[in-house]
Amino acid sequence: MRTVLVCVRTPLAAQTVASAAARLGMSGAVRTAVSETEALLRLAERPADIILADTTLTRRDSVGFTRRALMRAPGAVIILFGAEDPAWRLPPSPPAPVACCAVAVTTTW
Repeated sequence: MRTVLVCVRTPLAAQTVASAAARLGMSGAVRTAVSETEALLRLAERPADIILADTTLTRRDSVGFTRRALMRAPGAVIILFGAEDPAWRLPPSPPAPVACCAVAVTTTW
């Protein structure tokens, strides 16, 4: 059975995830954390196969969090979810050149 670590913002969200896992009989496979520090401690205790992390927890340094998590759980799949931080948004790409052609149609009546 795969193990999952769900990193959420609030204790209430963590409790909701834990309750849902218990109702599904998955308590042993699903763990929760409400901070980056707690997530890394959970991974040090027992690595997870899948890590779901709210970007609010990792916003300071999502790349660093990903690296630290993979050091503790090298085979894990990490999925970051949550609102995009506008400060990290890439500038828009310039418009692609558009190929255009004109066709003249002449009809004779």
